[in-house]
Amino acid sequence: MGRIIVKEPPAKTLITGIRAIGYSFSTAVADIIDNSISAKAHHIDVISEVGGGSTYVQFLDDGIGMKYDELENAMLLGSAREGREDSELELGRFGLGLKSASLSQCRIFTVASKVGDECAAITFDLNLIEEENKWNLKVLDKDEISELPNIDKLFKYTSGTLVIWQDFDKILGHSKKFEDTFREMIAEAKKHVELVFHRFYASHDIYFNYRRIEKRDPFLCGSAPRQQTGHTERLKINGYYIDVTPYTLPFWNTITDEEKALLGHPKSIHDDQGFYLYRNKRLISWGSWFRMGLKSEQNKLARVQ
Repeated sequence: MGRIIVKEPPAKTLITGIRAIGYSFSTAVADIIDNSISAKAHHIDVISEVGGGSTYVQFLDDGIGMKYDELENAMLLGSAREGREDSELELGRFGLGLKSASLSQCRIFTVASKVGDECAAITFDLNLIEEENKWNLKVLDKDEISELPNIDKLFKYTSGTLVIWQDFDKILGHSKKFEDTFREMIAEAKKHVELVFHRFYASHDIYFNYRRIEKRDPFLCGSAPRQQTGHTERLKINGYYIDVTPYTLPFWNTITDEEKALLGHPKSIHDDQGFYLYRNKRLISWGSWFRMGLKSEQNKLARVQ
């Protein structure tokens, strides 16, 4: 048998690859919110600030939180899941979501988490990592934790987590007016989150800058009899069940302003026709027939959940 050697990948090279995984700003924001839902949070605040010497995006939740050892594991790329049962609430399986989503958008992110009277915080700073080409993370002391923006809001919860993004180098590198672009991306992320998590509206309070997200219903289920809901078929595939329900929206010229708001004020009803695929109630793909047919004027009112 030949020798076995252990090679630790160079931090700078691996980080560059992770940052190019392919998140948009909106999908990265949704990934962090998804973590909060998986942590059994019911109130989630997305707080953003730009200009005035302080620019950040924060995600504050009242979930179960993490003690220091759990937080240290969560900040590890490919965090360990031994002894941890897969939850029906979760989408993640590989321990990469928090890190890959965050690093796809910023160079510095901090996670502070509270359980009872204990609060721990660790910062992932690419400047620190690139300096020595090692996986150096910074553990914040009590004074540094107390200086984190909006940390007082986390302290009010019995348990919860605060994720902070800073140093948005990618937005800075691709925008002529950083502040305008930043605000536009926050607005786009809010619309994205409203649709992706629309089935959580009744059970979870999600806020962007202290305003609750709008209610969305891509099928206008409350618009019967003008809207038609077909029979739900339950398909069994490899021991798992998939529920399939077809919908036909009302004619566009009869849709009210309230119904347009539920649809997200689309420019064209034609573009959103097709399949709406969910996993654990999250909308993961929509507005396509997946090569089973072409988008057409005849199908523009059709949606399949």
